[in-house]
Amino acid sequence: MPRALAYLLLGLGLLWPGGRAAGLPPILGPSLLPGTELRLFSPNLRVLYAAWRVEEGRLLPLSPPLRPEEGSPVRLVLVLPNGQVQSYPGRLERGEVWLLVEGLEGSQARYPLGQVLKEVYRLLFRSLWEAR
Repeated sequence: MPRALAYLLLGLGLLWPGGRAAGLPPILGPSLLPGTELRLFSPNLRVLYAAWRVEEGRLLPLSPPLRPEEGSPVRLVLVLPNGQVQSYPGRLERGEVWLLVEGLEGSQARYPLGQVLKEVYRLLFRSLWEAR
């Protein structure tokens, strides 16, 4: 990519440093309303690794998080304020939860949960693995 084009796209917010395209999709829905809970489980839902609640633009831990082992499959469960439940498969890689989302024609896309929560939903938090 020519340097001038990269600077233009960076200035417009269409490209992040390092060449990554901006504009992650809202894979968890159009918004995360206050009171929405995010729970990170093992795939069989027997082990709860972490739980958070959305409050006033922040992601608050409900209990001290337990980080799964590197490479572990996980399942993110969203409990919306109206009681509706949504579930997404994922995997822990390099300390980040990567959600696996079905794309067109059966393809699978991967999205970093922390980055999606910060950039798409504008939630404030330090790390998914910090208790405060």
